[in-house]
Amino acid sequence: MENQSKMQLVINGNRWFNKVEGNTYHSVQVFIDGNLIATQGKTYGYGNQYQQTARELLEKAGYDIFGYLRECFGSILVFCHDVQRQKDLNF
Repeated sequence: MENQSKMQLVINGNRWFNKVEGNTYHSVQVFIDGNLIATQGKTYGYGNQYQQTARELLEKAGYDIFGYLRECFGSILVFCHDVQRQKDLNF
């Protein structure tokens, strides 16, 4: 199994801070081998919460994320962009 080609997981997040309310929101996309697997629009959550949202999306898509993630994926790339406007949360 060591020689088998492993998949690439990419998590792409956008994060926006609402200065009026004092809340942070994020959106996230999950790609496997370049294919969009799941997306989540505006969701409350600050810091790295977008990564938890991505894990939940993977689980809903049928990927066993506990103990399986590192074995299944050859590389895991995580990106997060802090955006200035709420409409920039959208991909």
